[in-house]
Amino acid sequence: MAAQDLVGQRIKAIRRQRGLSQAQLAHPELSDSYVSLIESGKRTPTPAVLELLAQKLDCSLTYLVNGVTAEQMEDLEVGLSFARMALENGEVAEARRRYAELLADGNLQGLASLRVDARYGYALASEACGELAEAISVLEELGESESDAMPKERKIAVALALCRCHRERGDYSAAVQVGEHALDTMSRSGWSDALVELGATLLSVYLARGDLLRAGHFAAELIAAAEALGTPVRRSRRPGTPLMWPSGRDAGRRPLP
Repeated sequence: MAAQDLVGQRIKAIRRQRGLSQAQLAHPELSDSYVSLIESGKRTPTPAVLELLAQKLDCSLTYLVNGVTAEQMEDLEVGLSFARMALENGEVAEARRRYAELLADGNLQGLASLRVDARYGYALASEACGELAEAISVLEELGESESDAMPKERKIAVALALCRCHRERGDYSAAVQVGEHALDTMSRSGWSDALVELGATLLSVYLARGDLLRAGHFAAELIAAAEALGTPVRRSRRPGTPLMWPSGRDAGRRPLP
């Protein structure tokens, strides 16, 4: 269900709870037909109209937009923060448990951005716990069902994690398919540091499967892109590995949500 449909349903439900007609809610700033269109999901209210309706309905704007109170929103954000810290500190089982609890919270369902953060974090924690099949399943579903809710950088991060998980399972064909598709679709507007990091992961897959000719050509392209961006890269001392990021940011490091 679209977000505007959910907002319209909440407005309708609260209006009825308050014993108001559409005309009473609309008067004098709006028309009752406009309120009707909003409630049916046929019209998306502007931020100013949403704020006005929240005042008229005597409810918080946060609840009207997201279906949760400000307190519930704060609890979810705190929960995500603790789960993220656990993952960063290497407490991967604890992080996975916390993310799973958040995903089971019904209040999260209407919050696209936080829901994406929780699902992505759960996938990374599952990967860190060695549950690669679970991580791949969550990442694939995330890429399919939450595409509209994810900014480009998060889409790249999801593709990178998925490529890496397939590589760790030894499924090099799937890893290459994911990496090449993501680079083909998301690098058309130009390279970015995140895409270069995805490229480094894909490069490691070429090397792992022994595709040295392709790896050599792609390494040259990747180095050129990194140097054009000013991304710090250096030649690796390990034979066969043409790129390394300093400070431990190599292709296998897990990006945190």
